[in-house]
Order: sequence, then structure tokens, then C-alpha cells
Amino acid sequence: MARFLLSFVFASLLALATVHETQAIEYIVENRALSTPGGVRFRDELGLDYTKQRMRDATDFIWNLFKETTAAERRDKPRISLFVEDREGIAVSSGDIIHVSAKYIQVNIYMVKIFNILHFFFPLIFLLTNIYT
Repeated sequence: MARFLLSFVFASLLALATVHETQAIEYIVENRALSTPGGVRFRDELGLDYTKQRMRDATDFIWNLFKETTAAERRDKPRISLFVEDREGIAVSSGDIIHVSAKYIQVNIYMVKIFNILHFFFPLIFLLTNIYT
């Protein structure tokens, strides 16, 4: 019983420490490179759900880092899309879309897993915050 109570108190404190106004963002992830080795590797080792969760985590991290805790402080982005594509480079963002290289994922899948938030962090900064407007 004491263990449950301690866990409950800890979880409650953690929830209170991270409370901030949320903004509903629809995350869309599409693998457009299924016919490539990198697209297959993305599908098999990362997947759509994992990538969406990492995008949510990166979004929360960015908003906390830049202390953008209310919708008024943030850039209004109802939808952010990430497309895995057969392209050169690592990733580029344009508008509300992040284009990720399947070639990069093929070669660097372990780096993507280890530094998962960082791979989404920089493109999302430009999409989510007002610091570069």
C-alpha cells in the first residue's frame, strides 16, 4: 500500500510540474519510400506510431525550452506532417512539412534511435515557435 501511495504522489508531482496549456496538433507521418532500403528500415525499426510519439515529445520539449506555455505564445500549427522520402541530405522543413531522407535513415538508424528527439528538434523549432518570426 505504501509503495502504491508513494508512486501515486510521485506521479502527481510529476504531472503538476509539467502542466502547461496544451495545443492540439495533428501529427501526420507517411513513409513515401517503402521501395527503398531506408524506407523499409523506417517501417520495420521506427514505424509511424513511434515517430508520432517522438514528434509529440520534441514539441513538448521545445515549448518548455522556450517557455512557450500558452497558445498565445506559440505559432499556430494545427497539423505537422513528416514524410520519409527518397532524397539526399538528412531533413528539411518547408511550411508545415518535414521531409526526412530515407537514405539517411538507412545508414544512420541507430543514431536516429539514440538521438530520437534531436532528429525532430531542429525542424520543429522553426515550425512551432515564434522565435524566428
